[in-house]
Amino acid sequence: MLDGVITPRGGIVSVTNLKKRFNLEETETRSNSRIITVNIREKHIGFVVDDASQVFTLDEQNIEETPEIITGIEKKYIVGIGKINEKIIIILDLVQILSENEKNEMIKLETNE
Repeated sequence: MLDGVITPRGGIVSVTNLKKRFNLEETETRSNSRIITVNIREKHIGFVVDDASQVFTLDEQNIEETPEIITGIEKKYIVGIGKINEKIIIILDLVQILSENEKNEMIKLETNE
């Protein structure tokens, strides 16, 4: 699941592509592609996404539970549905995207163990 590493500020961050994880058709990395990093067990792991143009802060009253229509294994990746004005935003739980084994391998790479 590891696609590469980046070295921001001298550290090592393992990177994986979300399209691969969701079995979507992969496209070339473009100028608007971004890497979103999350902290897992005090280590940073990055996810390549097609675009990230805005950052939103949502109040809890603007987040609804995952709709019943979403079932199966995909549901575990979705924390809820956010609403800002007329926009609906699917909120992913990026920590759940990787299996425990994948998390351990990526963390091991970062710590050079």
